Amino acid sequence: MPTYAHDTRLVFASNLLMLVAGVAAQALLAWFLLPQGRGEYAACVLFISLLVLVFALGQEMANVYYVGGGKLGPSEAMSQSLMFGGLASVAACVSGYVLTVWVPSLFEVARLSCFRLSLAWAPFYILNLYLSHVCLGLGDTLGYTLITALPKAVVATGLAVAAFAFRLSVTGALAIQIIAEAIVLVLSVVWLVRRHRCRIVGLDWGRLRQSLGYGVRFYVGRLCCAANDQIGSVLLAFAVQNAAMVGMFAAASAIFSRIWLLADTLQIAALPRTVADAQGRAEMVAQVVRLCLFCCGVLTLLAFALSKVIIVLVLSPQFLPVLVPVWILLPGILVRVIAKILPAYFAGTNRPQITSAVMAIAAVVNLALMYLLLPPLGLSGVALAMTVAFAVESLLLGLAFSQSSGLPVRDLVAFSRADGQILVRSLRQLLSRAFGERAISGGPNAP
Repeated sequence: MPTYAHDTRLVFASNLLMLVAGVAAQALLAWFLLPQGRGEYAACVLFISLLVLVFALGQEMANVYYVGGGKLGPSEAMSQSLMFGGLASVAACVSGYVLTVWVPSLFEVARLSCFRLSLAWAPFYILNLYLSHVCLGLGDTLGYTLITALPKAVVATGLAVAAFAFRLSVTGALAIQIIAEAIVLVLSVVWLVRRHRCRIVGLDWGRLRQSLGYGVRFYVGRLCCAANDQIGSVLLAFAVQNAAMVGMFAAASAIFSRIWLLADTLQIAALPRTVADAQGRAEMVAQVVRLCLFCCGVLTLLAFALSKVIIVLVLSPQFLPVLVPVWILLPGILVRVIAKILPAYFAGTNRPQITSAVMAIAAVVNLALMYLLLPPLGLSGVALAMTVAFAVESLLLGLAFSQSSGLPVRDLVAFSRADGQILVRSLRQLLSRAFGERAISGGPNAP
């Protein structure tokens, strides 16, 4: 397996590409669809995201655990993913269509035709989710990053072409997303077949049951984690049914949550290593949390200082009503760095149910606060509820990590001199790769 530093650089480069592509896509959607159209698009994306979460059954993380632990071969994992993915896709599409027919009042925030078109995205979304995590379990970080980053790049390119060459619409934006995911699915299968010699093989029903069992233990946490991310937008879209409000909040949260870029990078790079170690590499995970908190803290301060400029330039002045909610949400985004990384430890030590229990508690807190704060405070109430829920997540996961690993909670937050040396060394290596040794050392005559 390549070194942790190598995988971190690779995933960071991929996430940086996704950051640029994602910001470009958000800007195009905001400027050309405006808050109303952006809200309709966000409601359709939320609809599909929720269907995928419900029917994917956590099998993506089961792929990482069983493939990374040598309990499932590459061909078995791909074959199992295609079978589970096909069944999950049928269930998601049928259920989604039935909902639009039986409960049309839930879908008044956008046209029913848009919601139904978005259903075509679900199969590609689910299958790419499964196959990317097969690559991650194999230690193939390059394959994982390609499968996850390419759709963002294709979507940003497609939106730019549609915006400037044609008239960008909600339907067109959804069609671009579907086409991008379909292209990547074909490339994902080709990658696994060519690079890892994967083939369609018969499946062992005992292993299928084990995989389903692991996935279900992870599943509740995955659902609740997504609920904490999206519950505000979901309520605005399907309960309040205010397209402009959901458009503003979804766009702003999508932009400022990019602060999690580093946390996602380090968690993904750590996951195969926690799976491969019976003790879950607790010290490594704690250090990753500390380093990430420091770096994301700097980014959060910058985001706070530049928030108005970012909203005006990236999203357009029409999105300025979301400025105060962004200020309230930023502390929650920072503290949630802890909860973004620690699930890698629990997943790697075969205890994903701990993450699930914590996320469920945080989701209940979030929903209760939304109910109390949304009517009087509007978007600010949504942001405050999410910030409190993120803090609950991180606190409870930190306590559970301390109890499971034997490390004190302070090891997650007490930035040390050794951590600072690692940051300085990493920065020097990064600059050296970017500009060359002479530039960093000050030239040939430098002391």
